[in-house]
Amino acid sequence: VFGGTSVPTRRLLVIALNLFLLTGAFAGLALVSTPSLRMSLLASLPEAWRPEVLRAVLAACFFTCGFAMFGPISLFGLSAMELSAPELVGTTSSLVGLCAQVGGLAGGYPFAAALSMYGWTNMVWLLLCTSAVVTGLSCGLCLSEGARSSSRSAARKSTEKTRESRKER
Repeated sequence: VFGGTSVPTRRLLVIALNLFLLTGAFAGLALVSTPSLRMSLLASLPEAWRPEVLRAVLAACFFTCGFAMFGPISLFGLSAMELSAPELVGTTSSLVGLCAQVGGLAGGYPFAAALSMYGWTNMVWLLLCTSAVVTGLSCGLCLSEGARSSSRSAARKSTEKTRESRKER
């Protein structure tokens, strides 16, 4: 599937795909949280079905958010453990987990303050825009890393051919 790309490039691709899913989930939440968009979405449905459809859309969006967030978190921890010395894997895993928890805690207050000032609808749109920007950046990083990886493999093959030709002489 990944066509001989390096392991970090494959991980970046998985992270970019999960962020793309997360952006789609935030788009669904933005659609449901904006009253005018929600009414146009539900206008063609019978009145009795509207609450159930709204619940199903919200459930699908929240499920997709949880699913899309788990992959990158696991891959970040796995990458940190692979880069550490074998005797420090447990410590590395704990430190990465601690940093993630502190980051989530530190990000909670600004989000809550902005939420109280601007309301849920604007915050969902902000999450959608932020997620789209991060997804674009990670896709660009994935593409640049893939190009760098392919140029490294081409250089490696060229070096091997040069060594083989020198051995033949």
